[in-house]
Amino acid sequence: MASPIRKLDRRDGLIFMLSPMVAVLGVVLVPTPRLPISAYNVGGLLPDGILDQVPAGVSVSTTIDTSLNAMARLVPFLTAWTAALWMIRMRRPRAPWRRMISQPGLAACSVGLLVLAVVLATHLVRWAAIWGWEAIVPSPPGSWSFSPESPLKDAWSTIYFGFAEGRTRIAEAVAATWLVMLLGGWWRPEKSGIDRLGRALGAGWIVLMIAGFAESFLD
Repeated sequence: MASPIRKLDRRDGLIFMLSPMVAVLGVVLVPTPRLPISAYNVGGLLPDGILDQVPAGVSVSTTIDTSLNAMARLVPFLTAWTAALWMIRMRRPRAPWRRMISQPGLAACSVGLLVLAVVLATHLVRWAAIWGWEAIVPSPPGSWSFSPESPLKDAWSTIYFGFAEGRTRIAEAVAATWLVMLLGGWWRPEKSGIDRLGRALGAGWIVLMIAGFAESFLD
């Protein structure tokens, strides 16, 4: 006997509408990190050659803000909605797991959150390793280094660039997951608002990646 399809209720709507408030606080209250030129490319945080394209007399921070800031600041909103919808999907009553794993909406949310967690963890591990080494072996005077007095500020900068990278990685993972589901015959969308929203969010990640590529191409 097929399980009934759960419809969105008021609690679901409240979760979905309030979830972006965390992103709003992060975008509005936390300033865009502005680091010296060497800081931006530690561990390859920026695309190859971007620092060579900075015109003479133009601030590196301004150039990087222009290329990354707009797109990166959209990622927290999509992340908040993705996490909210995943929690909504997990609420009871819900379909059996064998059915839920075939829903493209849930697949997009699950893969997106997993990939972003891995990307952010990778960036933070890189930050911890570099900052720890810098604390043991200080850089020569006049060269760039992490500031031992503000490790949390440096950590935020690392997280910021993790979100900037995450938009591409999540979109790639969602597209690959959907392709495997389609080719493997596992694509079984549910006729519910929850799964439709999940598919819309998955498509949103892919559109954001394409917009980033288009922006880079036009520049």
